[in-house]
Amino acid sequence: EDVGNPLYLHQFSRDAINELNLKRDARHEGYDPETSLTPQLREALLVRRNRDWVGQLDAILASGERPLVAVGTAHLLGPDGLPTLLARRGYTTRRIQ
Repeated sequence: EDVGNPLYLHQFSRDAINELNLKRDARHEGYDPETSLTPQLREALLVRRNRDWVGQLDAILASGERPLVAVGTAHLLGPDGLPTLLARRGYTTRRIQ
């Protein structure tokens, strides 16, 4: 997989959107978007992005800024969620309603 290849990313994005549309169309009571993703799609859309973001957030926070970070719910859940990844680096997060 050449993730730097724009054609690969375009095809991957189209495949991901198609899969998400199928999941959306199959929704029912108890639908859980995190566990309804394939492992590959979850890795690409959530885990890898969260790891990248936490590194960027760490750099921003180290500079003294205090940003408001708004993300979709799926990016907050589980051991690969942003709050957990930030806590591992010593940060405290809080939910704003």
